[in-house]
Amino acid sequence: NPRRMEVGEFLAGFASRSYVAVLEPGERTAVLAEVRELLQRDDAPVEGDQVVVPMRTVAFWTRLTDAL
Repeated sequence: NPRRMEVGEFLAGFASRSYVAVLEPGERTAVLAEVRELLQRDDAPVEGDQVVVPMRTVAFWTRLTDAL
């Protein structure tokens, strides 16, 4: 189930991640500029003007058993 979003929405979501948000403003700006640059590559997960983020859901079913 891929999620499609505009580049600005993708970058805003990326910027809100804690490991990016805690960076100094200059560093954060540089990281986001690098990500924006990576999205310009031919092999970037971009279709038209949207970034395609693959999403996968994994579910596990468990059952409580008696202790031995």
